[in-house]
Amino acid sequence: PSTYTIESSGERTGTVIMDKVFRKHEFKLSKAHDFAWSATKDYPKETFSVSKSDGEKTQVTIICPPLYKNYIDRYKTALQNAFRYFNYYFAPYPYKTLTLVVTPAKTGRVASMEYPGLITIEHSPFALVQSLQIEKRIIHEFAHQYFYAAVANNETYEGWLDEGLANYLTSRMLDDFGLYEISHFTLFGYLPVQGLELVSIGEIPLVYTLTKVKVPNQSEAMQLYYEHMNEAALCDTSYLLNPYSQYAAITYGKGELFFKTLERISGKEAFMSILKNYYIQNRFKHVKAKDFFDILRRMQRKNIDWLTTNYYKNSYECDYAVESVKYIPERKEARVTVTKKNEGYFPCELSLFTAQDTLTRTVAIDKRRIVVTFSTALPPLGAEIDMNRKNYFDTDFANNSLILSPNMEAPTYISIRWFFWMQSFLLIFGSIV
Repeated sequence: PSTYTIESSGERTGTVIMDKVFRKHEFKLSKAHDFAWSATKDYPKETFSVSKSDGEKTQVTIICPPLYKNYIDRYKTALQNAFRYFNYYFAPYPYKTLTLVVTPAKTGRVASMEYPGLITIEHSPFALVQSLQIEKRIIHEFAHQYFYAAVANNETYEGWLDEGLANYLTSRMLDDFGLYEISHFTLFGYLPVQGLELVSIGEIPLVYTLTKVKVPNQSEAMQLYYEHMNEAALCDTSYLLNPYSQYAAITYGKGELFFKTLERISGKEAFMSILKNYYIQNRFKHVKAKDFFDILRRMQRKNIDWLTTNYYKNSYECDYAVESVKYIPERKEARVTVTKKNEGYFPCELSLFTAQDTLTRTVAIDKRRIVVTFSTALPPLGAEIDMNRKNYFDTDFANNSLILSPNMEAPTYISIRWFFWMQSFLLIFGSIV
């Protein structure tokens, strides 16, 4: 119908007026394995162009529901930053146009999808700047223009290869921009409030704190992974992962953590160079996980077979804990006992802290318990395994360290707050009953 505005993947090549009611719209898109189009009525529209490093320009179109017109500047800023970031680390954007369609709330499978040259997002009508909800979703879908649209893996079988990578690149870009979500919860499922929700009934928070807390950009992936960590391997066929919560945990959560762990092992710049080579060599081709691993092994200077065995081919859990720290003054040595609580293996750095120094050794903990000896003239203050957090598959970071003389100020503060929260909860619960 002529009363609708049509946007699509690709460049518009013509519009033919069929009669007084109907029009035919023609678009052309090269080097694409998929396409999508949208028909909207009375939606605000914004267009602008982005210059690329190869001298070309990309025409960008944003359309959104009238209720969301005040968010257009945020959409535009997020897209412009994504264009610059991916152009810098990988290559110029692979197509001549990009359309962002913001869908109304609760539009199901239409929302937050990726197609070559067209992406959709859905977000809350009350999307706080501190929530980064809009920015996260735009960056994630934009990343798919490189990894899914240009480098085309089969999402039915290896969904982690593009979804996990898009999640990783979203977190990586936000880290590089110094952007972090500020913790918040919602009233009645919509209205956002800054703070942490601890206990709720339905959509009504009962026990909460209005504390301002920075949320690490990998925390959502870790939460997803912890819920289904040993139920499936990363290499398992994606469409067989069921229910959806398991699919999301493996494809998005574990996928992101796998790429993040590779970055921590390789170093950020080295790993981004690996991803750039993966992109350049496979642009406009169909790929499998083997293509990624071939480039990774060729460019990675360290043996990572243990990583793929434990966390790609298998669904092993991993948890290392510092069990004890003992000092023998007459020998001037400290003995640190580390336990391996699950079948997962990850070579880690073990650090010993003294009043003047931090001593570090790389240890391969392939037994249930090992004792590591450090030579030191000073008595130790404590020890920690994986201090630099390279192992994102560790299921319990709290037991990674042991302090011999703990500071009780923080636990006391938390305990007092906890008793206050519980007292408030019991008072409210008692009044309801």
